[in-house]
This record gives sequence, C-alpha cells and structure tokens, in this order.
Amino acid sequence: MRLILGTNGWCRCKMIPSSHKNNESPAPLVALIIVIRVLIVALLLTSHSARAEDNELSKESQACLKCHDQPGLEKTLENNEILSLHVSTDSFLKSMHKKTDCEDCHSDIDAKTHGSVKSTIKSKRAFALSLKESCRECHKKNFKTSNDSLHAPLVNRGEDKAPICSDCHTYHTPAL
Repeated sequence: MRLILGTNGWCRCKMIPSSHKNNESPAPLVALIIVIRVLIVALLLTSHSARAEDNELSKESQACLKCHDQPGLEKTLENNEILSLHVSTDSFLKSMHKKTDCEDCHSDIDAKTHGSVKSTIKSKRAFALSLKESCRECHKKNFKTSNDSLHAPLVNRGEDKAPICSDCHTYHTPAL
C-alpha cells in the first residue's frame, strides 16, 4: 500500500501490488479480473441454456401433454378396469425418456383423430402387451435379458400372471 498525493493536493491510499514499479499501472491485473468474471458469467449462462434445451419437448409432444398432464384423466376399458391416461410433464422431463417423442412409442395413434375417435382396449394387460414391442425398439439389451429369463416362456404361453415390463417399470417416467 502506498500513500499517493493526488492532483488536488489531498492524500489517498492506493493498493499497488509489490511487483509493480512506481510508474507502472495495475491495469493488466484489473483486465485479467474482468476477463475472468466475463468467462464465469458466460459459463453460467451457457450451462443454464444447455439444461433448458434438455427439457424442451417437440410441438407434437407438447400437444399430447397439454391434455394428458391433467390429473384424473382416465379411460374405462372393456373389462371395466380404469386405465390412467395422466402423464406428468414435470416427471416426464426428469425421466430417461425426456428426449423421446410421444409418437415414437405410440405410433398406432393418429394425432389428427386422437381424442375424437373412440378406441377400445380390452384390459390393462392387453394394453401393456401391445406396448411391449414399442419398448423393444430402444431397449434391445433388456429384451435379450428378459427373453433369457424364466418369465419369457410364461408370457409366450399367455399366462396372465407372468411378469411383464410394466409390472415393474412405468412407461412415461422410468428412473434415470
């Protein structure tokens, strides 16, 4: 720290690093600090926008979730079981399927007529078995493991109590 006589005659204290000579300005140090601060802000902003991009849904999926994110949305099936049609957008965005569009798995649904044309589903089990092939498209390794298990022959024989994927895993919000 040095005491410097100002142009107006008043004295003031000024911090000058010991590495600087009497006439040398601390400007390079100030410039370095400014550059570091700018880089930190830039990194924070880009990391935030990268996370926001991860949570973006396609327009088609947004349209699906506009209706399906209503708690209590359900369908009565032919056997009088109640199938929940509710899909939480927040939970979906936190799941491993967040980059999967609804139509990737529900390819049998025509987005133009969905909701206006009545569809029939026999039972929850029949619905789960119909989606099994959609799961197989992305989860081939898991299906190989499943096909090598003791469950596969039971499912293939049509045993109603044989465990299938959806007995343990949820479709829309599987854990990461």
